[in-house]
Amino acid sequence: MNKERCAIISTIRQAEKENPSAPALIYQNNAMSFSEMLRRADGLAATLRNHGIKPGNRVAIHLKRSPEMIIAILGVLSMGGVYIPMDPSSPSTRIRYILEDCLPNALLSEHDDANEINLLSIPCFSPKDWLCNAPALPLSHEETAYIIYTSGSTGVAKGVVVEHSALENYLAWCLDVLPFKGEGVPLLASISFDHAITCYFPPLMKGHPLFLLPPLEGGRLFATNLLNGHYYSYVKITPSHLRMLSIDERAQLGKCTDLVMFGGERLTNDLIKQVRSDNPELAVMNHYGPTEATVGCCAFNVPTNFKGTNVPIGHPIPGVLARVVRRDGSAAESLEVGELLIGGLALAKEYHHQPEQTEQAFFQLSNDAQHPNRWYRTGDLVQINPHQEIEYIGRVDDQVKILGYRIEPAEIERTLQHHPCVREVAVIPHERNGQLELIAIVTILNECSTSESELRLYIREYLPAIMVPSRVLLFQYFPVTVSGKIDREAIIKKVMQDVLNKMEASLDQELIARFSEVLENYNIGLDDDFFELGGDSLATVEIVLWAQEKLEIPLEPAVLFKYPTVRLFSEHLRKLLCQK
Repeated sequence: MNKERCAIISTIRQAEKENPSAPALIYQNNAMSFSEMLRRADGLAATLRNHGIKPGNRVAIHLKRSPEMIIAILGVLSMGGVYIPMDPSSPSTRIRYILEDCLPNALLSEHDDANEINLLSIPCFSPKDWLCNAPALPLSHEETAYIIYTSGSTGVAKGVVVEHSALENYLAWCLDVLPFKGEGVPLLASISFDHAITCYFPPLMKGHPLFLLPPLEGGRLFATNLLNGHYYSYVKITPSHLRMLSIDERAQLGKCTDLVMFGGERLTNDLIKQVRSDNPELAVMNHYGPTEATVGCCAFNVPTNFKGTNVPIGHPIPGVLARVVRRDGSAAESLEVGELLIGGLALAKEYHHQPEQTEQAFFQLSNDAQHPNRWYRTGDLVQINPHQEIEYIGRVDDQVKILGYRIEPAEIERTLQHHPCVREVAVIPHERNGQLELIAIVTILNECSTSESELRLYIREYLPAIMVPSRVLLFQYFPVTVSGKIDREAIIKKVMQDVLNKMEASLDQELIARFSEVLENYNIGLDDDFFELGGDSLATVEIVLWAQEKLEIPLEPAVLFKYPTVRLFSEHLRKLLCQK
């Protein structure tokens, strides 16, 4: 294999030469300059080389969010290695599986963490072990840049092998179309999710800083970290992450960046309107791409006057080809739904050590030497609209996206199947209040006794938190339709009834507490009239807004005039919930 110079590192080095003292990594209000960042990356590269790690060797990264996490990526690329990013918050069993599957030549991790995950005695280098000063190595690399593990339809995670040529094609597009006029770019996602690549390589290659925000740990913390007074060049975010912010905060986000770039999940027009509510001219982009097509292979710049409900994923970026085909492989007509195929420079090389999976997903469409004949089956159903833009419709299989992460229900099913009490298991997706959730239905062996909470804890031992179903339902036997298939409607009905039953038990008490707080009267009964107790129009608005936000249902401002007691208002709210 011919060695080539690493364009990413050479570009960052050029940016450092132009302004070595400029901030590169900002974390917890501390800034690290470009010169310091590259000095430490060169120290790591020399450390690896001194211990026999060669260009093309695999190096796993298992580091908490910190400057060292980014330095590790740069250091591995600087010495020509292949980096394998992992999320330290994932269960140790999953981390160990990845290490056993990819068999890295080195592991970058704190020694205390490595003792739990490194059962293979892989050479481990903590940041404390990295050389502080070392000359920069001559830049070179083999063909592979990184391996990222995604949820697998076979029940185990699979490593997607991405080459430098595909990554560089994507980054060339980023540098050409993304704005770089703000203070820098925030990194929200885990580096184990290729969504993050858009946030860490492009700003550094442009000589702009990267804001390493703390990991996502809930809506309020997320809002505080993101809306911290900085003006960002662009913010890349999943629709689900945006929903962690209040409607007010979504509008604030629209005023603190030049571009909001959505990716990872289907985008709806209501979210676009919300981020543009205080800044109608805000640039919004819908960015699409599976891991096998290197981060993002299609993009759509949403016009300020966009009226549609289904936001297109747009057109392929330069160097990428897209085709929409029927089941028989023939080209679909305009407005005809078919599967999206991706070709060109974006394609990953393979699934690591999974030749059969690789052959199924990446295939030869023709033997025509005039056109690229290697394509990737995305499994996504799309159509070409009258404006010749690609619109996402759904999936051909069971794969789902939650918080932008690709999840195969089969992997969760396989994990649960190993529990000693589980006889059968099925995991189904369900959309509620605009958010997708996973529901696991389980039948238990007669001689066993277990619970929903026990099974959820069991899953957490093996899979990332994002893959733990929101509900685990125990059945004596699976409800089935007349055709013998799992009756999904019956399951969803049971879930919603359980939710309503719990809500009925608590809603009256919550409404009494809210009435009492607003009216400053702590002796309120179920049948006391809100207005006779002194409630006015302003207090009415406060109660209605609280109920609307808590239950995520639309309410008329004057609804309390029609249902002025806790009992009547509670009954009305439950009826609305049943209609959702």
